[in-house]
Amino acid sequence: MARYRADLIEAAWETEKIYGTAASADVLNKGFGLLTGGITLPDPRYEWEPFYGVGVDDRNLLTYVQGRQVLEGSFSTVYLCHDNSRLLLEQGLGLIFNNNAAIVSTAGAVPTSSQVTLSGIQAHAVTAGAEPTHIVVLSQTNGVATNPFGDTWAYIGAQVSTNVVKVHHTRNTTAGVDVGWQGKFPTASPVRASVHSIQRSSVTANDGSVGVLAPGTITHTSWIGIRETLKQPSFTLATKIAADNGQSLISNFMGCKIGSMTFSMEEGRPVTVSMDFTAQDMQHNMPGGAVDKVLKYNASAVAPSMTPVTEQPYFFSRADIKFGNVTFAKFRRLSITISNALDPRYYVSQNANSDNRQVLSEILEGRRSVTISGSIDMDDANAGVGGGMQNGPDIKFLQYLFNQGFTDTDVRDMSALEGLSLEVELRRLSDGDTDTHDTMTFQLPGKDTTVGTGNVGLVLNSARFPVPGPNQVHQNIEIDGIARGMRIQLRDSV
Repeated sequence: MARYRADLIEAAWETEKIYGTAASADVLNKGFGLLTGGITLPDPRYEWEPFYGVGVDDRNLLTYVQGRQVLEGSFSTVYLCHDNSRLLLEQGLGLIFNNNAAIVSTAGAVPTSSQVTLSGIQAHAVTAGAEPTHIVVLSQTNGVATNPFGDTWAYIGAQVSTNVVKVHHTRNTTAGVDVGWQGKFPTASPVRASVHSIQRSSVTANDGSVGVLAPGTITHTSWIGIRETLKQPSFTLATKIAADNGQSLISNFMGCKIGSMTFSMEEGRPVTVSMDFTAQDMQHNMPGGAVDKVLKYNASAVAPSMTPVTEQPYFFSRADIKFGNVTFAKFRRLSITISNALDPRYYVSQNANSDNRQVLSEILEGRRSVTISGSIDMDDANAGVGGGMQNGPDIKFLQYLFNQGFTDTDVRDMSALEGLSLEVELRRLSDGDTDTHDTMTFQLPGKDTTVGTGNVGLVLNSARFPVPGPNQVHQNIEIDGIARGMRIQLRDSV
């Protein structure tokens, strides 16, 4: 008897151009990093309702009322890799882009609700319906340079005329579909603008403006950003489980969105990322199945094209952690969690293919929250602290807590709530000859890392000093807090 084997499983994913539409086989090949904890596949769960109403014969239920179809899954433990994890992080935060702009306009761009006029932008247009290759970012204030991590942006679609292109707020560049911007429309025009590549290709030149993947040579530098967005991208997850007899079960889970993403850093261990996600629907090619025999059957279900990952992950021992621009060297544990508060919607609909089940219509994004927690050994080393904070040992976390984010010169005035900035830089050696490194940096807050009035940083909920048991000698501090937002930056060979 043939058995399906866990050691013959393949899995890969790809961003969807159209929500809920399975990605094609030629691109369904994106990896995760070193996936050590397995995948909880979002196989369907049906929320049956037992019927105990009028007409039952005894204390037992009489029948069942059909419930909603729910598809929830997770990537439990992924060792975070510089090259192979970057595209996956986009799914949890929003958008990955090349921070070295292809166009920087100081003369100004003229945007409308569906298009933008900008000198030379037609060079980055695509055929209507094709995958976008660039985004355009608009400054919120005329005369001020764009901030690609926080300003209003859109995907560049088809060319209208010289220097004029259509813009879309999703990756679907079909004419007349999803036109518009992500973010507040500028109140003045013209405004400064910049154009950035989002192409899934390697940066091919030193600080080149094309591509978001790691350069093909260690001598090339690059600067890649991952920013928050109003709308999250969706992805298709594909798996292939092979059996001893050569048959395989292929499953596609479409319309997946990340509900939460947690980065975990612990002394002596690789840095990990875990994700929970929800899918809209699925399809499979169950051997012996047929469309009239098994729901969701599709003989053309797309098989993944998985490439094994051998890249070394980041380690917490090579991290640099700064609170308020001051480095704290004796963190033992730190975690950062982004929660997207997904809001699944089951709208009224009639569809011949799904009338016999309550299928998810779409997944909306709720309020985003960014939280941190960590443990640090209490150190007596003095360190200067900015923003009105006095010098002191690591017990200053208690000072941060007492002052509740107020950092005036005299905190009793409590007139300017600013909070703290947090920066975690992970490093790995890129080239020993030139002493260059690849880095991945988490920065909180995200849109603007300079905290101040109008850009509140991180505040602490607690800074506890638990009294240890007999076997523990050194005192530790347990902290947790909440931040306004987050960004990720990847640098190669710096």
